[in-house]
Amino acid sequence: MATKLPNASRDEVLRPPKGWRKSIPLAVKLQVIVNQRGKAPDGTPLDAIFVGIHFDHRPPLHERAYDPDHDETVPAANDIAFIVALPVPVHREMSAQDVSRMSKTERQRMLEVNFRERLQRRIPGQKRLCKGTIPSRPFRIKEEIGAVLTGETTIDQVRSISERPTRHG
Repeated sequence: MATKLPNASRDEVLRPPKGWRKSIPLAVKLQVIVNQRGKAPDGTPLDAIFVGIHFDHRPPLHERAYDPDHDETVPAANDIAFIVALPVPVHREMSAQDVSRMSKTERQRMLEVNFRERLQRRIPGQKRLCKGTIPSRPFRIKEEIGAVLTGETTIDQVRSISERPTRHG
């Protein structure tokens, strides 16, 4: 069973199993429409014949905590206070946002779990491994002065090399 780590606390919270979903009873659907007075949240009348009506859980079921003892989410999946009747086009738009938010939550959860595993593997006081060094280039003038000091070239040859135009100037 998958768990998620909420932002507010770092305690693990159970979430509903994959595919877990209770159907909404007809009495609950009718009560939701009556409570909304037959209107969508934006105030337009709900049209069941031409547009259609979908019922949306707010917050979505995948974002609720799950109680395995009662096989129910907290708040309950079919609680009238957490269900909204919406026109089909509006519900499709909101559901698309839910899917992207659901996948983002899963990605963040996996990053958090991997980070916690890395922290647990690390021994206290252990130094971090070196990721590498940036290779340095020797300065050309130092090489030329070294060549003069060892007698490989003369100072006139070094001056002629250093007076050559460079790419940048």
